[in-house]
Amino acid sequence: MLFTDGVVLVDPDYLKERKVYAHVLAAFRYGREDLDVLGLTFRKDLFLASMQVYPAVKEQQKPPTRLQERLIKKLGPNAYPFFFEVGDKICYLMKKLLLLYRNIDQKLVNSLH
Repeated sequence: MLFTDGVVLVDPDYLKERKVYAHVLAAFRYGREDLDVLGLTFRKDLFLASMQVYPAVKEQQKPPTRLQERLIKKLGPNAYPFFFEVGDKICYLMKKLLLLYRNIDQKLVNSLH
């Protein structure tokens, strides 16, 4: 299981009635960067998770980590914590895609020579 957490500093006067969301995105890069010049992109994006950070939703809140507590103390009352858990299924999928793209990349490189 993968975990990530952080803190978002917001300006409530600027946001007014708007909401702030945090997203986690995993991007797989396969192939060499010099091949991107040919107009091909060797990258696959996977959207993993999204949550509303401001205004805080009580159902999504968890106790802040030690680092988050320190950041909130330093940044003040307009700092809002967020936390993501990326499940085992996503980790398994990422491993499978990595193996698949390695195979595709090698076939592509061989076809260009």
